[in-house]
Amino acid sequence: MASDGATIEKEKGSWLSFFAKLFFFLIVLFVIAIMVLSSLGGNSDVLRSSIEEYLSKRFGGVAEIETFNQMTFYPYMGIDMAGVNVYQDEAKTRSIFSADKITAAMGFWDLAFSSGQIKTLDVRNLRALPGTIINKGLTMDQLAIIDEGDKAYIRSNGKIGSSPYSFEADILKVGKGADKSYKFGDQRPFVAKLGDVNMRGTLENIDVDAMNVSNFSIGLEQPVFSGNAELYYGGQQRFKVKGEFVYGTGSTATPDILIETLDNPVVS
Repeated sequence: MASDGATIEKEKGSWLSFFAKLFFFLIVLFVIAIMVLSSLGGNSDVLRSSIEEYLSKRFGGVAEIETFNQMTFYPYMGIDMAGVNVYQDEAKTRSIFSADKITAAMGFWDLAFSSGQIKTLDVRNLRALPGTIINKGLTMDQLAIIDEGDKAYIRSNGKIGSSPYSFEADILKVGKGADKSYKFGDQRPFVAKLGDVNMRGTLENIDVDAMNVSNFSIGLEQPVFSGNAELYYGGQQRFKVKGEFVYGTGSTATPDILIETLDNPVVS
């Protein structure tokens, strides 16, 4: 019996030793991976070529980056570049997509765990021909996080087709100093304008692929429609809008609209 007890203790000790070694090995691998990620990045020609290749495939043209400042992987995953162009063909006589500046970054762990926190976002003078991003031409003078001290916002303005647009929504600040980042709150008031049409309301996520727009109003100088709506992302670039709209102070409508965007943009 004593012999059996000694054997069990020996086997138990062997398993504990195995798991201790495995745990130590995994910790070492993790530290090495973090060190490697920290050392990657920069503004090398290899990274520039990789981004240009991705943009070329994404937009179906020939991409060129005039100034590639840097790309980082840890502790932040981000990119900073200027003078971005995607030309229709090798002759580079017609740009189908361009941006004066694209700067964006998220924390490595925020991205890994989908926390929704953004370190920085600043896109300036983006131009896209019809069918490149959306069916109509897109001019984006600005898409950026604006920090005004007490409050922070995400703002964008430009044109969709020939109609000017603007958009602003509240965002929350997380952390301080170098560790500061931004994220959307559970409820985020917004104001928007497209052409002569004004809209305001509050956005709220109700599921992974659904969003609620509550207490919204749409109109010209005075609200014409008000109510609540739900937006659903159906995959394959399909969106559905459902809700209850009140016209003025009387009539009620319950729209159920399907919106589809291009899967394979074709630039004519």
